[in-house]
Amino acid sequence: MKASILTFGCQMNEHDSQRMGSLLESIGYKVEPHSTEADVVVINTCSVREKPQERLTHVLNGLKNAKKKNPDMNIVVTGCVAQQKGREIIDEYPFVDAVIGPDAEDRLVEYLREARRSGPKVDVDQQDKFSYQDTLVLEDSVSTSHAYITVVKGCDSFCSYCIVPYVRGRERSRNIDEIVQDAQKLVSKGFSSITLLGQNIARFGKENNEDLPSLLRRVSDIKGLKRLSFLTSHPKDFSSEIIRCFEELDNLCPQLHLPAQHGSNKILKAMNRGYTREDYLKVIEELKRSRVWDKLCLTTDVIIGFPEEDEKDFADLMDLMEKAEFDNSYSFIYSARPGTVAHKKYGEEQDPANRKVFVDRLARYQERQKQIAFNKNKRLEGKVLELLVEGSSQKDPDKFSGRTSGGKVVNFSSKEKLFPGSYVMVKIVKAHPTHLSGEL
Repeated sequence: MKASILTFGCQMNEHDSQRMGSLLESIGYKVEPHSTEADVVVINTCSVREKPQERLTHVLNGLKNAKKKNPDMNIVVTGCVAQQKGREIIDEYPFVDAVIGPDAEDRLVEYLREARRSGPKVDVDQQDKFSYQDTLVLEDSVSTSHAYITVVKGCDSFCSYCIVPYVRGRERSRNIDEIVQDAQKLVSKGFSSITLLGQNIARFGKENNEDLPSLLRRVSDIKGLKRLSFLTSHPKDFSSEIIRCFEELDNLCPQLHLPAQHGSNKILKAMNRGYTREDYLKVIEELKRSRVWDKLCLTTDVIIGFPEEDEKDFADLMDLMEKAEFDNSYSFIYSARPGTVAHKKYGEEQDPANRKVFVDRLARYQERQKQIAFNKNKRLEGKVLELLVEGSSQKDPDKFSGRTSGGKVVNFSSKEKLFPGSYVMVKIVKAHPTHLSGEL
């Protein structure tokens, strides 16, 4: 039996897909890349931006004929769009067998069986607590040395543009002892690199009188764990104590994703981000004074074209990028999400003339970001770095691909046969804006 999982969106979705893959493997399925010929097709969706939702429509339209050819195929929609639309998906696509929200994904196998017996199943109920053992890795399914553990779900920030609090629910954290037990199990099964996940991980443990620095220190102490990282931190909750963890914990990777979203105080206020550009740059200055800065890989998220953005606001954003020196920016034009405060206030459609302006600003931002990233990568030429091997390079199957402790991708040549999960020393021979080239 074959199962296929197609994943859109964030690392948390990637982790959820890994977990659902393990569940399917536990009942005999072989999980493969997305295929219209699988016995079970799971589409793990994202509703943060419009494009992933459009891709869901495209995929389901493509599966319609596949379902006609193979009526026994089971099609499952999970993730944030499933949570948001629920039964509407069944109404529009009656050939879908199950619609499962993020808090019910651990019941995937149960709902597959129920759908076969009694028709489509919908479960988009949100749980106040974690309702599953978060990390599920089968003994025979370890094919890499990198694993994810979700430590806090949901978000209480309610940024005006963001749908996450509505589809992922309010913040709730696991306790540190439970997370450490999961991490120890993963390391014992061969995983030497772990990423801790949360929509706003900087607020981890608030309801349990715990905090992120304490969690990082406990997990860091696990024998055999070579790399530890975390995603994603909200700037308003980021603390000096987290910076100290970067300085003091040898296996805490020098990588930080700190979404700025914008550089204009006017736009940040309209976004309800809870900080000013000065607050954000104060964090950057503290990072620059720390011992981690010289090796830190700093990335961010940026929204361009938020309603009422003018050229001065955009100039403030460009200035913030220059001062922060991001290694990478995930930048997009504002996409109105139904149900959010911004959608209710500004509506859905953008003026076509404004759209053209925003497309131009995005291109200008991305071009300058590319130059900054290239200049930072040039500093690594000639250095010898330790990589975690991920497998063959996507663009050149004759080469291998791995990541530095900072998360940078390196494609490199090797006469030796290497396996995912192994560590190698590679000399960086050439820099590119998005990756590095090296040799063993």
